[in-house]
Amino acid sequence: MELFAELDIDNFNEEAILESITEAFSKPKVYISFKYTKKRKVIFYHLQVKVAKTTKDLLQGTAVKDSDGSQTFFIGEFSKNTEIEIKFGIIGFTTVPKAVALIAQTNPEIGYQVDPKTPGETKSIDRDEKWEGKFKYKVQ
Repeated sequence: MELFAELDIDNFNEEAILESITEAFSKPKVYISFKYTKKRKVIFYHLQVKVAKTTKDLLQGTAVKDSDGSQTFFIGEFSKNTEIEIKFGIIGFTTVPKAVALIAQTNPEIGYQVDPKTPGETKSIDRDEKWEGKFKYKVQ
């Protein structure tokens, strides 16, 4: 994010500063979170976002190992009504009794469970099992 991108450095006042800040913080930010049984080891090996025809690898070719029961990734900052597709891949390094994937957005604040799709349901991941998911999301 670039703050004060629209600020005219040759002609500005306090109102222009406030307008620029409002503009910078008005774009919704989208996140994906994974909650799972604490002290169980997982490896996030795939996380991609596709907008229009452009695909971006959010892990930048690296795997993320985690065991604290929660991991959140910033998907991006988008204009309202932007359609995005998110793909993820996780391996259970150990057996994980319960796991869920959730999406969150700012401005407006929205959050809901995306995998399993039914709120309150969880997924179990066996050792060495891959949990892969793909869903589409329209920015509010």
